Amino acid sequence: YHVQAMNWIPSSSEECSKLWRAGWVPHPKQSVTEWAEDQLTFSARFTSSPGPFRVRSYPYAREWIDAFHPMSGVRSMTLVTGAQVAKTTAIQVGMAYRVARAPAPALWVLDTATNAQSFSESRWQVMIGDCDILKDEKPENLDKFKNLDQAFKKMHLWFVGSNSPGNLAGRSVSLLVMDEVDKFKQSTSKEADATQLAIQRTASFPMSLVVQTSTPTKDTGNIWNSWLKGDQRRYWLPCPHCQKDILFKWPMMKWADEAKGKDGKWDLKIVRESAFMECPECAGQIFDHHKTKMLRAGKWISENPGALPGHRSYHLSALYSVRRSFGALSVKFLQDKESLLGLQDFVNSILAEPWEEQVSDESRPLSVGEYRLGDPLAEGEVGIMGVDVQKDRFYFTARAFKRDGSSRLMDAGQLTTWGELTHKIEELGLDKLKRVGGGLAKLVVIDSGYRTDEVLDYCVREKCIPGKGEDRPQGYAVKVDQVLRKSISVIKPYRRGWILLLFSSGMSQDVLEWLRGENGPAWTIAADASDDYRGQLDSHRKISKRSPITGRESFLWKRIGRRDDHLLDCECMVLALAELGGALKVSGKVRDIDNEGEE
Repeated sequence: YHVQAMNWIPSSSEECSKLWRAGWVPHPKQSVTEWAEDQLTFSARFTSSPGPFRVRSYPYAREWIDAFHPMSGVRSMTLVTGAQVAKTTAIQVGMAYRVARAPAPALWVLDTATNAQSFSESRWQVMIGDCDILKDEKPENLDKFKNLDQAFKKMHLWFVGSNSPGNLAGRSVSLLVMDEVDKFKQSTSKEADATQLAIQRTASFPMSLVVQTSTPTKDTGNIWNSWLKGDQRRYWLPCPHCQKDILFKWPMMKWADEAKGKDGKWDLKIVRESAFMECPECAGQIFDHHKTKMLRAGKWISENPGALPGHRSYHLSALYSVRRSFGALSVKFLQDKESLLGLQDFVNSILAEPWEEQVSDESRPLSVGEYRLGDPLAEGEVGIMGVDVQKDRFYFTARAFKRDGSSRLMDAGQLTTWGELTHKIEELGLDKLKRVGGGLAKLVVIDSGYRTDEVLDYCVREKCIPGKGEDRPQGYAVKVDQVLRKSISVIKPYRRGWILLLFSSGMSQDVLEWLRGENGPAWTIAADASDDYRGQLDSHRKISKRSPITGRESFLWKRIGRRDDHLLDCECMVLALAELGGALKVSGKVRDIDNEGEE
């Protein structure tokens, strides 16, 4: 622009060009990862793979790094990871971008002040020394650049330990990184815990970014609670054989049968050399050399659409690490399982899962009837189906109830499409409308907690009943004498004039436990029920838990490890609808479902 009154603005195009060449150039439109690959080079002091920074070895970290861009829309990021997945490197790269391109006051919190100083010296400052663009940001007066208090040319970065409450509370920052939060100083009667104290430092910056990382400890830990509040992203990979998306889970790990000797001891060399992952979809064998290609084609998928906008939470186990072979992980598991503490370390630091109370996984007996799956409804029986909706499939169980409340398993299994579900409902004779909750509906209840819009649309169209299990005080209850006293079902209207069945998940399991015992109405399974069905019924155990606040002891159902429990959920939904419709009466005389409502 040429404005005569402003003598400091050049009037000639030549002068404008000089200014432009001198540095009046806007930042190129780059993601944080693209910038880092252009600008950062690491030496052997920093990494075992020296050279220009490249994200291709751990492509899952791209989203973590790009979240550091001020316009990413991410305001809170939670990383629950196993060891050696390049989590710390990703955070350092993100912080480097902020120092060079998007300066803002920043605070980096570690568990102790000693570890904070050690990390600053041995990791962060080594990285700065390797990269010219970062060295140029150091102040001319190096006295202002210390281990824990670093005044860059355009921003300030502090390192503190969670055991230093005064340092946590004394600064206001826009960028907060908290590393290994499950090791942080816990709250006391006089002071909030270190995590909350640190987060309060970002209150005056509406566009702040809070990053929390840790391997988990227990399901009550800070990192796991933060993960649950976020959008819960997991990294899905295409199987190299069937191309279906899968997650790496420990039950997929296999090794040669001959690795176990006749004396019951493992030959760890054979285990290490033969270990592979078995695809749950096609049973194809996945080896270490498949991993890199799979990772580059992987994608993060959110499992919690109800999370607050801007709160991303990521879960990644060490099974994804290119630095850890399947064989080495298998050997570590076999060595660690020899002791309880060792196994806990494996669950926390390798699988990135919280350690749960250890409960017996011994299967309980089931009453098996003299019939087979698929037997049609008999005279006087009423069929009820429960459906659990997952990412790419449906789990279902269907039971036939008699007037006395006894029931038999009609069918159970998996389906892949809504069309298959409709066909299965018709095949089992459950397509007739009954009077339920003041309206007409098929006796099919479908979990609406996931893919909610699809479930509600299907239920409206096919006149099924959406359901939702909750940790609610109302619901099934079992007295000490095992006599059922309370009704379970709460009916709520929802959009488009249909109904939503809410029920207590835990109390429904109490009822199922009562039915499986000797005092309740007969509850049987078919002679040809699958091992998967039997195993999922025994996927939970009831344990005691004592409140650290009140000291009161309570009992709750807990999943054993990471066992699948979808068919168990289906059976709980069946019981909820059976009670609502009258096929199972929890107090007084059992009443029959009103057949006058049939269409």
